[in-house]
Amino acid sequence: YGDVLVSWSERARLLKALRVVKDVIAVNDDDGTVSEAILRIKPDFFINGGDRVKSESKEHEACIKCGTKEIFVETTAIHSSDLMKRGR
Repeated sequence: YGDVLVSWSERARLLKALRVVKDVIAVNDDDGTVSEAILRIKPDFFINGGDRVKSESKEHEACIKCGTKEIFVETTAIHSSDLMKRGR
């Protein structure tokens, strides 16, 4: 959506602080997906936020090709991107 609410370095720092996180890798998502990264890195898991469902996941085909398990996190929270789309 163009606006950065939390910088890459801050997001990476927060994720790296989690004991269960092995590594944090920057990826190119200029096409609105991380499909290229999934195909290159071949992760065990790919987690999609609450604004996506399997039937509309743009990364679904890449996950199938790599044998990556997709996990969809459901939430009732309003995401910052939703607020930006609504012009709030």
